[in-house]
Amino acid sequence: EVRMADISSLFSQLATHQVAGPIRVLGIDLGTTNCTVAEIISDQDSAFQALEPEYLSIRQPILESNQYTNVMVPSVLALYKNQVYIGEGAKRLRAKCGDAKAKLIPEQTIFWEDKNYMGVDKTMYKAPEGYQRAREISGHILRYLFQEAAQESEMPVNKTVVTVPACFQLAQRRDTLTACELAGLDISEGDLLDEPVAAFVHCLFSRQDMRIDRPGQSICCLIFDFGGGTCDVAVYQTRLPQAGQTLQVSPKAVSRYHKLGGGDIDKAIVYEVLIPQLMDQNRLQASDLDFDIKKQALEPALLSTAEMLKIGLCREIDRYEQLGTLEKQDPDQLSKSYPGRVTCPFKGGNDLYLDQPRLSASELARVLAPFVDTEIPYHQENEYRWTCSIFVPVEDALTRADLDSDDIDLCLLVGGSSRIPNVRWALDRFFSKAQIQALSEQKIQTAIASGACIHAFMLQALGQSIVQPCCAESIYIQTTSGPQILIAANTPLPFPDSEAWAQHATLTIPQSADDKPLVLRIELLDSQGRVLMRKPWEIAAPVSEGEKILIHYRMDVNQLLTMKLSLPGKPNQALRDMEVENPVTSVNNPNSKRQEILELEEAMRTSRIPPQKQAETIERIIGLYQDLGQREKAVSLCRKMLRIQGPSAYLLNKAALLYGEIGDYAREEKYYLEADKYSRTWKGPLFNLALSYRRQGRYAEAASLLDRVMQIERSAPYVVLRGIIAEAMDDWEGKEVLLDEALHLFAPVSSLSDWELHWYTRAVRMQGLQEKEQQARQEARKRVSDQDEDAPEGILPANDLHSARM
Repeated sequence: EVRMADISSLFSQLATHQVAGPIRVLGIDLGTTNCTVAEIISDQDSAFQALEPEYLSIRQPILESNQYTNVMVPSVLALYKNQVYIGEGAKRLRAKCGDAKAKLIPEQTIFWEDKNYMGVDKTMYKAPEGYQRAREISGHILRYLFQEAAQESEMPVNKTVVTVPACFQLAQRRDTLTACELAGLDISEGDLLDEPVAAFVHCLFSRQDMRIDRPGQSICCLIFDFGGGTCDVAVYQTRLPQAGQTLQVSPKAVSRYHKLGGGDIDKAIVYEVLIPQLMDQNRLQASDLDFDIKKQALEPALLSTAEMLKIGLCREIDRYEQLGTLEKQDPDQLSKSYPGRVTCPFKGGNDLYLDQPRLSASELARVLAPFVDTEIPYHQENEYRWTCSIFVPVEDALTRADLDSDDIDLCLLVGGSSRIPNVRWALDRFFSKAQIQALSEQKIQTAIASGACIHAFMLQALGQSIVQPCCAESIYIQTTSGPQILIAANTPLPFPDSEAWAQHATLTIPQSADDKPLVLRIELLDSQGRVLMRKPWEIAAPVSEGEKILIHYRMDVNQLLTMKLSLPGKPNQALRDMEVENPVTSVNNPNSKRQEILELEEAMRTSRIPPQKQAETIERIIGLYQDLGQREKAVSLCRKMLRIQGPSAYLLNKAALLYGEIGDYAREEKYYLEADKYSRTWKGPLFNLALSYRRQGRYAEAASLLDRVMQIERSAPYVVLRGIIAEAMDDWEGKEVLLDEALHLFAPVSSLSDWELHWYTRAVRMQGLQEKEQQARQEARKRVSDQDEDAPEGILPANDLHSARM
């Protein structure tokens, strides 16, 4: 075993005689919740004497004073009274953003967690020019950080490195580069460093007590980066350098849950601890607080208090743990409280007050329980907040890397939220055989900026990176005679190592096509035979069997594999270009529905949805919110659209459905009856209301309503529901008569809609008609199978075994 100091001396030997002139470099951690800046200044004689970055304390003006400085800069930007506030001042303004006296409108003047929207063309459509997109907000923050840092010394900055999450895809990295350009930074793709790699580089140079295997050997590292707004888990196979070598890093898997962070824990504290305290002190009922009040007024006002209580209590728990007396403490009494009063805006310009808010260790443990649960394998979300266990991304990354917890040699904890004792204890139990490295409170917040700074220094001093990205696994192209290798495992990236392109020339056309196009299936595989990409290539006729196919390809440092396919014998045949991001690194960002909502809302805001499609789009957005369990958000959108569009049977019926799911039966009934007024001949709202009556046990009202409806529309599902209600009222004879009638009203099974098929299945099951029930279930399974069927398109290319690779 060797200590990290020995590793740093290897780099010193590598570069001692290559440094020219004084050097000043910066490393910027552009975090979701907080940013930090680190700096190294050295002259020619002391270039490698000490690679210990200095963390710069950044001035952050606040309303009350211009004197506040700190190394932690909240990633919050506020526009207030024609002035831009960045950092702590903006964060404090956020707490007032529901206060009418402050004249702040949250979505227009306060921006936070915008990093989550990098790569998404979402605009804050009422924001001023230059502040309408996440990349623009990030650009303003980066410019401020750089300018404040640059003023710390008269010496010019030679190089700056900015970090990005390992899971950032091409669009997100390009948005980051655009933000750097807007900030006036001269940044190339090679100057973007993955955050987990930055943390590991920091540990290589700064952790004198960490022990690892001998240089030249490989270790499996899991970087757990749990920050304020994200939880990034990255698994790397790392080969430690011998003298004169670079650090080889092969990403195996990355799992990112971009709404799992300390901010989500803060929101849980707001809704589970502080709002109940507020309601109790102000004698409020649950019905007094609707979605807009809780989300737009109370949450922003209480978030900072929740964060402060959480951090303070965690420090107290740490103190007792270090003293060895934690087990003797009563978790209900071990607490942190805020000695003053928190003001929260309310309806009509009135204020609510929360006096001496308090958080106990038992309450924190209750709030954290779902965040450290090892059993629940999925996230849960409502309109207010997201709850997900840290072990969901951990196990997802391990599964994608084909590893288990015992295969991890080193688990490095990064990000402020990993300092929470309950999180640290849970990871220690889970990785029982790994070396767990938890940094100190300050280092854990600044490690990423430190690693970025060291990386910047090496780039400037050596002209090359100390970190060598590698292709984690071999990449093959599938042919009729088996897979053919394109890039071998552990190949340094970029490949080739210049702007040139590699070539593969053994593929041929598998069959002739004289009068119609030939569709080839281009399929990439990894070492285990898993499909990495599958795309069709349509080749115009005529084409002959045995014709050569040429592939030019390259893979850059961001693992973007670009391929250009051509037919050398047909120069007029159009090239087929293909791009694959992270082909061998499993990346998970599980928010497709949320992403679709953002894209649809953006299309609506920017008038890209034609008028005739707007109602359909709104229906889709409301349905997506409902799928995510955000029923109050969906209801709020329904009511907003009703105010804009006027009465709509669909929107009224949808709002009623949502109120029923929430359990607000009074509003559910009111909205169903209102929907019926505008539904003309469609009696769906009354059918749904009868269903609601039945669920509530109001059978007589349900029967009376359905009898009235069936005088107008006597369709089979209505009759089935009436039979179900008859059974609940012990009217067995009436039930049988109604179900017999319904079966005669139903059309053949294959022609039923999905809704009708559901009620048909209910009817035949209630009558004990097993053969008909089996037929109905087979039809339902067939429809699901037809929807899921995704047969590969095209045929595979052939392989000319006598050709040589170029």
